[in-house]
Amino acid sequence: MASRPATDLTEQAQPVELDLSRIRRHEPVVYFVLNGSRIKIGYSTHFPERLRSLSIPSESLLLLLRGGTALESALHRRFGKYRVGGSEWFEIAPAILRYIGTRLTIPPVPAAGPLTMPEEISLLSAPGSVAGDARAAFGEILREFEARGHLVVQTKDFAPYLSDLDRSRPWVAGELGRLAREGRLTPDGRNRYHITPADSQT
Repeated sequence: MASRPATDLTEQAQPVELDLSRIRRHEPVVYFVLNGSRIKIGYSTHFPERLRSLSIPSESLLLLLRGGTALESALHRRFGKYRVGGSEWFEIAPAILRYIGTRLTIPPVPAAGPLTMPEEISLLSAPGSVAGDARAAFGEILREFEARGHLVVQTKDFAPYLSDLDRSRPWVAGELGRLAREGRLTPDGRNRYHITPADSQT
């Protein structure tokens, strides 16, 4: 019997919720995390510990999907042209960000076992407004930061604006990565970004 195409497996993948404050093991998940100018696509059955081993804060989580090594391999093949060497790190490519965005519009399901995330701290809340509107609002917030002289930003700086944006922290992290790719921001490798003055952009 022929194996299922990688695209089918990746398209059928479902977002999953985890309580990142717990340390017990859970069902296999595939994660997308942002670090500087790269996105890591990996697999884990102990994601909170995996984050600690990578020295990456939970705010850098972009997406968790229900699945194991087969899904991880399928995603690596799907985004293979953006892969950095033979690693699990990938360039911040529009195709990867689009994939993350489409998954975030699907309501996440609780992980099997004890690790369900309380609603009030959900990192995978589905966006509710039009993407273009949220992006425009995000740009206005950046300009506000720039006007105040707040020229180094990170995901947590946007926490007070999440309800206005109607977006989650992973969406903000992905948007910061997109703007870094477009030259509006410059990553410093520590999950922080320097705002490039608008009048210096070509």
